[in-house]
Amino acid sequence: MTCRSQILSNRVFPGIRVSSSVSLLPRLVALPHHLFAAVTTSCGERENRSAARLCDSRAMSTDQWTGKCACGALRWRATASPTLQGFCHCKSCQRTSGSGHVGFLCFPESAVTIEGGRRIYTRAGGSGRPASRFACPTCLAVVFGMAEVMPGLINIYAGSLDDSMRFKPTIAVFVRERPPWDDVSRDLTCYETVPGG
Repeated sequence: MTCRSQILSNRVFPGIRVSSSVSLLPRLVALPHHLFAAVTTSCGERENRSAARLCDSRAMSTDQWTGKCACGALRWRATASPTLQGFCHCKSCQRTSGSGHVGFLCFPESAVTIEGGRRIYTRAGGSGRPASRFACPTCLAVVFGMAEVMPGLINIYAGSLDDSMRFKPTIAVFVRERPPWDDVSRDLTCYETVPGG
């Protein structure tokens, strides 16, 4: 049986399986250039032990990040470090959070496992292109999001972290829409829209 969330998800993000235990498929993995070069040139060379460790999925999955919704029914686990951590001040995120921003951690989809049911809400994000937010159908807490302009990446909302002390924001995006009373990002690298935008 195909549920409405599967139809929405496949329309906006083809290749994403919606089930009780989702394995998000990679489309673009943002690795630092030097790491990518080392992996592509050194994988499979037995005499280079450090390169072999880079290619070993067990070695790559030592950095565990976990979180959940308010009731614990929707959970996530990431097996890589976030590529970005920051705040988004776009109007869409303000309306999602009920505040002047959303704190986010950006991970490659391939590093994230989602477990539990979810409701999907898709609307225009700060870029004007579709952005989907995924909430627990029980407690309605929004846990993560995906944007068409960021293929292969998933934005986990910082409020869902099991260990909130791990959130270390460095950037703020869409500060042109930041309300004057929200100064959470004043000491961060700020972008009117997005980096390079």
